[in-house]
Amino acid sequence: MAGKPLELAKQASRTFLNQLKTGDRAMVVAISSTADVIAPLSMDRVTQARAIAALDPWSTTALRDAIIASLDRLEAEPGRQALVLFSDGDDRYSRATEADVIARARRGNALVYPITIGKQRPPLLAELAVLTGGRSFLLKDATELEKTPVHHCARTSVSIPARLRAIGAHSRRRARVEADTGDVDR
Repeated sequence: MAGKPLELAKQASRTFLNQLKTGDRAMVVAISSTADVIAPLSMDRVTQARAIAALDPWSTTALRDAIIASLDRLEAEPGRQALVLFSDGDDRYSRATEADVIARARRGNALVYPITIGKQRPPLLAELAVLTGGRSFLLKDATELEKTPVHHCARTSVSIPARLRAIGAHSRRRARVEADTGDVDR
């Protein structure tokens, strides 16, 4: 992810962080061939915003590996857990298969909110949202960001990662949410 899509992901990440509650903790994870924490889990929004601002494209993307690594990092944390993933959906390097990602999500407690930036939402990301009780979104351009209830994720979830760059957050409560959405596009 580079150029306009990366700028959109950075904007959405900042928006999300600004809408977290004072006591919510977040971390920023950069995703390339590995998932590296570039702002540790804390309530320090200034450090997190700086980490997001410093992000730039590099290397290749191991998206499936990064989703598993992010879910693993969240597992040990107390409270409600959610993974908000800003991604173009491309995976160019993962060792993990889609089946590995689905199996890992089933074992965890995190709700997954994929926000795909581009022309098409990969089936894996939509399936993760449905499986975990999250919701997926497709943004084709920056104007759609305002229509996306990113603020809803901030109120109902606690953790965020972003593709290429990931963000996570935690609050002090633990909850498992299941919803019957009928015909709603996830």
